Amino acid sequence: MSKWGMSNQVGVLRKMLSVLERHGISINYAPNGIDNVSVVMPSEALAPHLYTVLAEIQNEVGPDSLDVHDQIAVVAAVGRKMAFRPGVSGKIFAALGEAGINIRMINQGPDELNIIFGVANRDFADAIRVLYNSFVK
Repeated sequence: MSKWGMSNQVGVLRKMLSVLERHGISINYAPNGIDNVSVVMPSEALAPHLYTVLAEIQNEVGPDSLDVHDQIAVVAAVGRKMAFRPGVSGKIFAALGEAGINIRMINQGPDELNIIFGVANRDFADAIRVLYNSFVK
């Protein structure tokens, strides 16, 4: 969801999350930017409520855009002191790009111990393999 000026409006995120709560939908992850927020949840939890939830978010929040992307896997590259090692994120994304894996979402955890990214479900196993071969092997 994106909404221009969202960062200056009190309660936007709470309103959106309240809609999900009313429908009993638990979220796994909610990365956000200045004027946007993504909510990661199991597709099967949202599916029976999809159109109702979208309508309620539209009515209560009034986003500029509201998109649903299905079949996205979330991957976390975790390591101590990653924030103090220049080039780690570059190495991660370069290796994934060389393997033909498209990144759909990127976020770094506030503790700077992980870099979280989303890939298509079909690329999940390959993404794990690429990270393993690039950093562990």
